[in-house]
Amino acid sequence: MSIAHELSCEVAAAMLAEQTNPPETTAAALSEIVLAVHSTLRQMTTEARARKRRATSTAKNSSQSDAAASSSH
Repeated sequence: MSIAHELSCEVAAAMLAEQTNPPETTAAALSEIVLAVHSTLRQMTTEARARKRRATSTAKNSSQSDAAASSSH
């Protein structure tokens, strides 16, 4: 999770740097940006892990089916 935290801080800093005329930013505003980016990265990581698990499960089931089919011949 530390990578997500570091990335969220970097993304938040980049978002603030892109603003042409940034308003006075408070610590609370910065915290909200970091939290939003961090939450998004966390959700993306969770979704990626779920996709990887499904793909692994599908591949495993497919190989077991192939093995069963070839042993029955």
